[in-house]
Amino acid sequence: MGKTLILLGVAIGMGLLVYWLAAPRTSVPAPAAPPARTSDTPASPAASPNDAAQPVKPRDTAGGGPIAPPLTAEEKEHETLESRRAPLYGKLHKDLGAALKAVRPSDDDAATLDLYAAQDAPGNTIMLLNMALQTNVAYYGFRHIRFFAPNPPGAIELYRLDAEASADNAGNWQTFKK
Repeated sequence: MGKTLILLGVAIGMGLLVYWLAAPRTSVPAPAAPPARTSDTPASPAASPNDAAQPVKPRDTAGGGPIAPPLTAEEKEHETLESRRAPLYGKLHKDLGAALKAVRPSDDDAATLDLYAAQDAPGNTIMLLNMALQTNVAYYGFRHIRFFAPNPPGAIELYRLDAEASADNAGNWQTFKK
């Protein structure tokens, strides 16, 4: 019985020694911290309606972090489309200034453009539609525009659907007030 305990202790000791010697060579290093944000634009609020307008950038894998999985064909197409639409979003923000709170493609349909007005004013929908049509939104693949107006303070939802505009096959846009 004494010899068995001694052999068991030696076997456990040898196992720990082998583990201790082999562990540094086989363990995965801790992932590197994400790169610091270098843009001079502030981070957007958590539930901003403009979040989808920002194209997704691939992670830097040179830092030893995990490698991002390859993109599917749909993800590549979406990324390419959004990179082509980025100038449109910038132009709308520049031209509309304070009248526009956010602009982004719809979550449901990539061919639908959602415009979020900064204030609920009469004629605001027509002004936003005219400016969107001047920038030729149909060229960027949008066939439908939804206009959202802010709800009064204290409402549960921040925005409500105010109007929609759709293009027919001839390129004529029709606006429907909700």
